[in-house]
Order: sequence, then C-alpha cells, then structure tokens
Amino acid sequence: MAIKGKRKGQKKPRSSATARPRPVGAPRPVAPRGQRVPFYKTFRGQLTAIIVVLIAIGAIMWFVSDRNSDSEALAARQDRLSSYTSELRGYLQQTNQAIREMAGAPFNTQDAAAIEGLADSSESWATTFQEAGATAAALQGPESLQAATRVLIQSFQTYTSAARTYGLVPTAEGRLQTELLARAAEQRQTANELVAATIAMVDGERAEAEMRASGLPVPSSLPPITPTPPEAEDDSAGGGGSGGGGSSGGGNKGGGKKGDD
Repeated sequence: MAIKGKRKGQKKPRSSATARPRPVGAPRPVAPRGQRVPFYKTFRGQLTAIIVVLIAIGAIMWFVSDRNSDSEALAARQDRLSSYTSELRGYLQQTNQAIREMAGAPFNTQDAAAIEGLADSSESWATTFQEAGATAAALQGPESLQAATRVLIQSFQTYTSAARTYGLVPTAEGRLQTELLARAAEQRQTANELVAATIAMVDGERAEAEMRASGLPVPSSLPPITPTPPEAEDDSAGGGGSGGGGSSGGGNKGGGKKGDD
C-alpha cells in the first residue's frame, strides 16, 4: 500500500479586507527646467560679436586708406602728365615756324626764285629739327609715355630728312626736281602723322588720368607760310624793314620759351 505523504500546507489567501496597504513612496525630485539664455548674452556670442566688429572696423580703415592712396597716386600721375604736356608743347612751338614754312614750300618748279631759296631755308629747318630732337631725347615723363617720346623723336628725324631733301632741289635739274619735291612732301606728311600719333597717345593717357585733352594742335592743321630764307631776313632787318621775316623768327623763339615755362 502506498503511503500517503504529508500534504503541504497551502497558504491561505489574504482577504482583501484585511490586506495592509503598501506605503506610498515620496515623490521623485524633478530638476527644474532652466530658462534658455539668448546667444548674444553668452560668452561665445559676445566674443563673436567683438570679432565681427573688429573685422568691420579693419575693413573700413583699409577701404579709406586705399581710397586715399589711389587719390594720391592719381594726383601724382596728373602732375607728371601736366609736366610732360608742357614740355611737349614747348618742343612743338620751337619747331612751329619750320613746320609751317615747309608746308608752304613750292610743290612744283614754276617759281624759280622759291626753288632757289630752298637751299638756305632747308639748312635752317634741318638745324631746328635736329636741336629739337636732341633735347627731346631727355624728355622726362611717365613710363607709359616712353613710346610717345620715341615717336616724337622719330618725327623730328623725319622732318630733318624732309628738310635735307628740299635742300637738294635747287641743284637738281629737270624731272629730278619735281621728284625731289614730291619726295620731300611725303616725308613731311609722314612726320606730321608721327606728331599727331604722339599727341593722340598723350591725350589717351590724360583721359585715363581723368584729365581733359591737351589741346595741342596737329601740324597738319597749322596754316602754311611762305619760306623766308635766313639771308632775306638779315637783309630786311638791315634795311629797317624788320617787321617781316625778323618778327616771324622772334615770335617762334618767344613761343618756345613760353611753352618751356
């Protein structure tokens, strides 16, 4: 026979009426939610603002300094251009008489007296242009106008060649005289164009420097005058009639001095 074991004791369920209530725990502490501080009030925000202000002040100071520097550079450039233009005007006034006389030289062989007078006139012209070319070589000016100076010197050299060609006309004969006159006129025209190119370069530089045009006349616009040989001028001065050729020569020299001043 099986032996019945001892039955385990079963716990009796507690009656809900007699159950002891569980003690309620204390409420959990809740960290108070702090207010959000604006960025500009933080240390990082204030530091950023200071850096931005310093950068702005530096930019303004650089801009003002740069504008002042540009103004000073422009003023200095204008001064150099004014001086260069004045010297150029002096050289053109120095050669003005010779250029106008060459423009009035005979273009054919009909006037024998005018052809004969070219022998003396050509020597005077050549001397004038050689002296102007020699002094123009020392012309000081902006670096951007060095090419203009070289063109000016080349124009004086071409004028000198034209003067010497005119000097060959009286000793030539027949058709050769006409050919020499035409050749001299071509050389003179080439020299006129070189001077015009020089003036154009100067006016271009002046425009870039916010200056008005130089107002220098191109040789082709000068009215021609009848060549007066040096011997004729001396004769008229000795005879008391100094109002002719002598006054022309004196006016030319005076014009050159005025341009230099």
